[in-house]
Amino acid sequence: MLYTFPNLKDSATLWTARTYAIRWLPANVISWLRRKRNIWRTRRRAHLRQELIEKSGTFTAAELVVVCRKAGIRENGVLFVQCSYNDLLTYRGTPYELLCALRELAGPQGTLLMPAFTTNMADTPCRPFDVLREPTYAGIIPELFRREDAVVRSLHPRHSICGLGPCAAKLLAGHEDCVYADGPGSPCDKIRQINAQSLCLGLPPGFHSFVHWVEDIEPEKYPGKAHEGPFECSLRTADGEEIRRLFYRNCKDRRNQDWLIGQHLGPKAMHTLELHGIPICIYAWPALADELLALRDRGIVCFV
Repeated sequence: MLYTFPNLKDSATLWTARTYAIRWLPANVISWLRRKRNIWRTRRRAHLRQELIEKSGTFTAAELVVVCRKAGIRENGVLFVQCSYNDLLTYRGTPYELLCALRELAGPQGTLLMPAFTTNMADTPCRPFDVLREPTYAGIIPELFRREDAVVRSLHPRHSICGLGPCAAKLLAGHEDCVYADGPGSPCDKIRQINAQSLCLGLPPGFHSFVHWVEDIEPEKYPGKAHEGPFECSLRTADGEEIRRLFYRNCKDRRNQDWLIGQHLGPKAMHTLELHGIPICIYAWPALADELLALRDRGIVCFV
């Protein structure tokens, strides 16, 4: 049985309550509520972990490699990985062991990519972005990967991507010139034009950062306002050079309905399976791009 995520269809109500709470409640009350929420989440996760282990058992990083290879992950290709490590409730191993397994999945001649998103543009004025030192909020696995030797990182204050392998430098180059983070010429736009795959671990179907590409590739066709700006941001390159660029950022207070995307993606774009109760989604980038554009034209998008 798959790990049961919270009822995402009720997210509209939760989103509205959160928006008004942040807008009107005092800062000290917001901080108290967040602490209480985090305590509740920690206790709930521990309970779910014990329950799921009793029901489904555990798995190791080596077992993950075998299962993903059988499910269609190609060796020595381009592999983009997103991982919610905290939701791998039945995983028995360390984060570093999991990272090594992902490198093995990509293969010795393959290219491994991960998101290294940051919050530098969350406020105005934008916080300067240092490509070597800025940590990512995308999770412990991308952060460990970012710190690995020979890993390169694209130069963008919102949606930077880290990569290792023969195609990494070419795919990630020029991101600083993309006024829209995932628009034309961005790493996401380059990746979708090749026969790349994505592996999402511990995430529900449809939860993929590539949904932002639909907002950015043709902003005028997006059903709703997706961006604000542009805003100037200072960037520090790996060589220590300071440059300044203008970038758009996403509008605040938008509602995430990734569950809706997951319901509408077909088997050519997304293949789902489970490993000891943990959801695994494998995506084909070219088919995913086509289907996301078709959904957009029908008014079905992730963020509204």
